[in-house]
Amino acid sequence: MMDEEAVRPTEPADAGGNGLENPQGAAGPDPEGPGSRRNGGRRSLQFYLLALVLAVMGPLLAFSSVMIIRSASFEREATRQYLADSTMGLSLDMDREITALQAVATTLVGSRRIDERDFAGLQQTLARSVPMQGAWFEFSDRSGQQLVNTRLPFGAAMPRIDREIVGRVFATGKLALSNLYRSELTHSPVISISAPIIRGGDVVYVLSLVVPA
Repeated sequence: MMDEEAVRPTEPADAGGNGLENPQGAAGPDPEGPGSRRNGGRRSLQFYLLALVLAVMGPLLAFSSVMIIRSASFEREATRQYLADSTMGLSLDMDREITALQAVATTLVGSRRIDERDFAGLQQTLARSVPMQGAWFEFSDRSGQQLVNTRLPFGAAMPRIDREIVGRVFATGKLALSNLYRSELTHSPVISISAPIIRGGDVVYVLSLVVPA
């Protein structure tokens, strides 16, 4: 009888000593690990979400940009039109005021009140001739000293007016328009239009119409 150990087949041993060999072609463990697939999937999801947001917001941003540009263009055009209308209105107002001043100055050319230096009576005449609300007349000599101011009671202390304007009127015998300045009486911005009062071909006084700006 043969020894049993002699005929028992020898069991193959694998490299790990557990008796099992790795079959040919069997897939081994993922060298990058299962976390690699999850991270790759997460990156892909973030990419698609970003692309979706850009696809939705892109047209909206473009539309908003166009509307902002058009709104700015409309505002510039409205501002330009407003300035043009304001300039035209100011020009028309100034023409009316110059016409009114010339009419009063022409009336005073032959006024006996000036010849008699009746400045109290002259103030009454000028006060009735003020062409617009808020405006007033100033009547001054060559030095710029006011002799009549329809905004003040007669006899009140009156300041001198701009000597540069007075000097220009006396030198040229023509109308002179001041720059914008702050009135000592109202402490508000005004402009003045000054006309010569002529006697015997010479400028003897200056009549100014002061108008709030």
